[in-house]
Amino acid sequence: MGKGIFLGILAMAFFGLAFVMPLFTPSFSAIEIAIGRYTVYGLISLFILLSSSFKETKAVFLQHWQFATALVLSGYIAYYFLIVLGMRYAGASLGTLVNGGLLPIAASIYANLRSKDFSMLSLLPSLCLVFFGLGVVHWEDIRSASIEELANSYFGIGLVVVAVCGWAWFSVQNSFFLKQHRHVSPSVWSCVLGLVCLLICIGISIAALLWNPESLRILDLDTSTHELKMFLFTSLVLGLGGSWITTFLWNKASTLIPMSVLGQFIALEGVFGLTYILLFNQEFPSIFQIIGVSCILAGLSLSFQLKPQKEALV
Repeated sequence: MGKGIFLGILAMAFFGLAFVMPLFTPSFSAIEIAIGRYTVYGLISLFILLSSSFKETKAVFLQHWQFATALVLSGYIAYYFLIVLGMRYAGASLGTLVNGGLLPIAASIYANLRSKDFSMLSLLPSLCLVFFGLGVVHWEDIRSASIEELANSYFGIGLVVVAVCGWAWFSVQNSFFLKQHRHVSPSVWSCVLGLVCLLICIGISIAALLWNPESLRILDLDTSTHELKMFLFTSLVLGLGGSWITTFLWNKASTLIPMSVLGQFIALEGVFGLTYILLFNQEFPSIFQIIGVSCILAGLSLSFQLKPQKEALV
């Protein structure tokens, strides 16, 4: 399981780039960054498809495109849209806590209910430590939120919860798919998901232009060359590192570690994201952030010690 642990940690290190890269392009909207990210992801997948594994990827795409579309919509498109919308209603601090706190918990519990790798009681200590650690990390943001913001955010929290459920479904179904279809390699499946992302992004871009031709600032002639370069750089980093490489590493780890354990790795996305942001802002972590991250790492360490029930019976 050591290799799977390494790949899972590495995947979250790349996934955490999504927190810091948008800071390089403050003049572009979140939707534009998302379109740029997933378009690059799709183009990379298309290039790999045409250069190496065309027949294999084409066969997998034609056979499983409907399932791949459902995964992309729930784990990428709908998740991102609902998170952005939910944070507008709930506030960034509360929305981040709900998302970061529930996502690894929901993925682990849902996966364990399906696979029954561990008893729920054995998972409880590590899940509690991860959730507590995430709460401590965001404590300063929660404490600074107004009572009115907390009281009037139920709708936003509901949207975030729906987004979390969608991503939990995506991560678990994706893991079980790869384990049930051993002939589909993680790299080929990453390309299939990337192609679906590309097609959906093209559709969203066309719809956005028809709805409001000025909605995509990248097409604005007044946009400076420097801004365009930074947008392309951000899209490339997020599309290659934050999407294709992340998906490949996550897919590979999914075949090596029980999803009920791997799901807790999602907490590391926020840990790496926080680290990158602190480096970007040239700041030191607060005492709450240090304690919170320590609790998260302790919780993950506990989960690494668990032995699946199925192995124990052998």
